[in-house]
Amino acid sequence: INYSKTKEIVFRRPNPRHSIYPNPLACIEQVCEAKLLGVVFNYKLAFETHVQYVLRQCNQRLYLIKLLRNQGLSRKQLNIVFQAIIVARVQYALPEWGGFISCDMKNTVDALFSHANRSGFCNTLSFDSLLFSADRTLYKAMCNSQHCLSLILPPVKVLQQDLRLRGHGHVLPDHHTALY
Repeated sequence: INYSKTKEIVFRRPNPRHSIYPNPLACIEQVCEAKLLGVVFNYKLAFETHVQYVLRQCNQRLYLIKLLRNQGLSRKQLNIVFQAIIVARVQYALPEWGGFISCDMKNTVDALFSHANRSGFCNTLSFDSLLFSADRTLYKAMCNSQHCLSLILPPVKVLQQDLRLRGHGHVLPDHHTALY
């Protein structure tokens, strides 16, 4: 283990009644947030820091696109550059962190997209449509038995009759509560 690159992060609930933290490991720094494969995690599994990091990068890249527009690039070419350097940055690992952010953070990303649309860099985009598309793509890939995450899907349900169309053919797990 490279101790200079190794960090320890203890995940816990945001408001625990009794906080019992494990002793820090020897020679390993204990941190509240860490970057793993380009995604910033914190101890509460909240991704506000990651979204702020992505938005900071995207705003810097928007400035670059403005300079390209001033040099005479067409709207179609600006859209291609926007898709390549901004939308691709927002979409990176989106199924991992997209469902954990607040509505305020989603609105902030949407504000970036609407600003880019008003500036003529792209067509109308929304964070929710990108997240839906990314989740759907991941699910379709997981349905392939060769995918490494296919083992976590429930088994496929065998139907005698096809009564109605569904988004999937998997057996839904039983959910029992005290009210059930």
